[in-house]
Amino acid sequence: MIRMSTVCNVIALASGVSFRMAAVASVCLGPAVAGALSDPPPEVTLAVSGSPMSESGGTATVTASLSFASDVPVTVGLSFTGTATAVADYVRSSTNIVIASGGLSGSVTLTAVQDSLYERQETVLVDIVSATNCTVGYPQQVSVVVEDDDSAPTVNLSVSKTSITESASSPSATVTATLSAISGLPVTVIPTFGGSATWM
Repeated sequence: MIRMSTVCNVIALASGVSFRMAAVASVCLGPAVAGALSDPPPEVTLAVSGSPMSESGGTATVTASLSFASDVPVTVGLSFTGTATAVADYVRSSTNIVIASGGLSGSVTLTAVQDSLYERQETVLVDIVSATNCTVGYPQQVSVVVEDDDSAPTVNLSVSKTSITESASSPSATVTATLSAISGLPVTVIPTFGGSATWM
């Protein structure tokens, strides 16, 4: 009768043949032990390029990178939050990054959407929310800045009446502030009052 340990030694030390430890363990010690000795999954991290991106068609790339290549496909699920709104302020090529077996990285692209609103710069926060066949490393969040390229609107004043009669039952005139374009931010206009008439 041939002892199993002898078979294992022959397999592991056969001249000119190289076996991974997990393969040898599978034959010699069984699948349960082989699983314990197999390689750990790679670690995935995020990086970004192209930020800040211009509102006028700018693009940014979010890349997921593995610490070493995997022999099975890796899928990284992403979430997109922040002050920028998807579709209105940017579009994304996908919400998942798939890294093929043997690969080291994959990416998604964000493209800014042009509008005519004057607004503050906005931010897209991209986070890893799920990871298949890998573990999550650091950093697991990146930010993409969308820079506004619209000028602030100008304001003009107009008045409903240039003169009013003091003896009228309701002597009044309306002063209206009008913007040259719609603004994405609240606008406050503070007028000053002068002249020979006394304000009460």
